[in-house]
Parts: sequence; structure tokens; C-alpha cells
Amino acid sequence: MCIIVSCSARARPQRGAGPGAPAHGQVDVDGHVQQRQAVAAGAASKRPAESGVRQGALRRRPAPSCRGRISPREFIQRFLPRELQIVRTLDHKNIIQVYEMLESADGKIYLVMELAEGGDVFDCVLNGGPLPESRAKALFRQMVEAIRYCHGCGVAHRDLKCENALLQGFNLKLTDFGFAKVLPKSRRELSQTFCGSTAYAAPEVLQGIPHDSRKGDIWSMGVVLHVMLCASLPFDDTDIPKMLWQQQKGVSFPTHLGISAECQDLLKRLLEPDMILRPSIEEVSWHPWLASTS
Repeated sequence: MCIIVSCSARARPQRGAGPGAPAHGQVDVDGHVQQRQAVAAGAASKRPAESGVRQGALRRRPAPSCRGRISPREFIQRFLPRELQIVRTLDHKNIIQVYEMLESADGKIYLVMELAEGGDVFDCVLNGGPLPESRAKALFRQMVEAIRYCHGCGVAHRDLKCENALLQGFNLKLTDFGFAKVLPKSRRELSQTFCGSTAYAAPEVLQGIPHDSRKGDIWSMGVVLHVMLCASLPFDDTDIPKMLWQQQKGVSFPTHLGISAECQDLLKRLLEPDMILRPSIEEVSWHPWLASTS
């Protein structure tokens, strides 16, 4: 089992802590006992179903998840070692930092991670409604930089969603690399793994078509941006055939929100159903909406 414990930068873990120190979801961090934080707590079983939201009003509810197709045993044997390897190597201001990895005598692995006191983007929008476009742009620009860094390192996240975009003041921090994948540098590799969360999954992922995981990240970013701006999902994830039809038809925007033409253009590019035509993260970073300061 892997338990994630969050702590502030002021309460960094003591190196060399004994393997039996963590117990009952707590770890002694420089004399401060830090409870598991709901914002970043997890276990190796990785919950068989993730929370999601309906198209329209934003709310948490039980929903089918791509994760349901991966058994807990498969996750522990295949995905957890990969996650531990990846989080050790990533170092970016917009990615939650892993301070320490500890193993208890009974085989539990504890990850001591940076604390994001502001919760996640999902709760921010759920409680406050659609974000002003300028605020959404500031946060989304940071997500672009984080994914640009990941893809530059040869890592695809594969589970981007509002719940995995944490807030620390005015900063956005990505977390949960449980389904991240290291991509080969020498060749283009297509994935056939159905993972992530249904509401944020690209059409090719839902259809089981071999796909470029980086292009899947781009699609998921489009869903995140839509939620930020509209406080709703762009497509109804309660009915997969209907969702696929909606994805092919294209995204629409509530007129009363006054989303700028440049922002709508970016969203349409991110949510391009043809993965070949969907932009790379480099192309996303050059988009005029992100380049403008207004």
C-alpha cells in the first residue's frame, strides 16, 4: 500500500526516519505530525471509481472511470513502480514536489509531498462558479508549462483533470502521476491502455484506438479549461455513445459567459476529435490567447 502525506515546505521530512515511523496515515515530519491531506491522499488500490461531474451543473458524483478496467493488483505491480520512478525525476515549479519516500516495516510506502493549501480546481469552480477569463488564463498557462515540461522529459500524464490540478495561492500544481508513462525517445509509441477519467478522456482513448498519450493529455487540458470557464463539462460522460457523438460534433459555449473569440479558438483546437490535427503542447503554448496579457 502507498499512502500520500502532504506537508508544507516549512515542515520538510527528516531524512533517515525509521521505517516504522509512519502509522495510521500519519508521519512524523520534523516534529510535526501531519495528518493525511484529503487534497492529495491516495492508496495503491487507487479507488476503483473516480468522482466525476455531469455536463451542465458542476457537482461531484460517482462515475464510471477508465481506472475500473485496471485491477488493484495490476496497478500495484505495473503502475505504482512507474509512478514512484517518475515522481523522483520531475522537478518543476508547477508540479507537486515529492520530499521523501518512506517504507514501514509492514511494507507500506509513504510519499511525503508538498501541500497545496488551496485545494483543487474542481472545488474552486464548484464553490465559486466559472472563473473570470483572466484568472482561468493565469492558471491554465501554468498547466501548459507543467505539461510542456513533462512532455519534454518524455512523460505523458494520462490522468489530467480538475481534481489533479491543485492550488497554492495563485499557483497551479499538477499531482497524481499514477497513470503517467515514460515515452521512448527513439521511436513513436502508441498506447492502447484505457486509463484516466472518462469525462476527460479523448475520443481515441474511449474507442480503444492506439493513440499518442501526449495528444490525450492535450484533450484532457481542453476539458479542464472548459470547466474553469463554464463550470460544466463539455460532454455528457453518463452515456458513452452519446458522449462520442458530442465529441465529434464539437464543443459549444454558453453565450452569457462572454468567452473571448481567441479563447474559444484555443478550446476548439484542444478538443479537436482528430488526434492527428490536435496540436502538440508546443503549439498550444504559442496560441495567441496564452500569449496575450489581457
